[in-house]
Amino acid sequence: MTTDHKRIGEVSRLTGLSPDTLRWYEREGLIPPVPRTSDGRRAYDDLLVRTITLIVRLRCTGMPVADMNAHRRCRQPQAADASFKRASRMHRSENCTVTGRFAGC
Repeated sequence: MTTDHKRIGEVSRLTGLSPDTLRWYEREGLIPPVPRTSDGRRAYDDLLVRTITLIVRLRCTGMPVADMNAHRRCRQPQAADASFKRASRMHRSENCTVTGRFAGC
């Protein structure tokens, strides 16, 4: 494993999520499958860590997992459709008071 990759324990410390939660995010498709080292250990790169950090921040807004999955799909250019954009606008308008909660994220 190169020094550019982090193991699950380090990502857990960086993000404040438990290793079980990180594995769950992968199973639920919130993050792409995490590459493995030759001995089968997860190897998180910087992009994955940034993606996880984004998910943590979305959770701080109260966004449900289903909406986070839709957000992830929307970030893929071929899947950005009008229905998600409408749902995203609705979610933002319903949660306009969460700004103060971000301070603790």
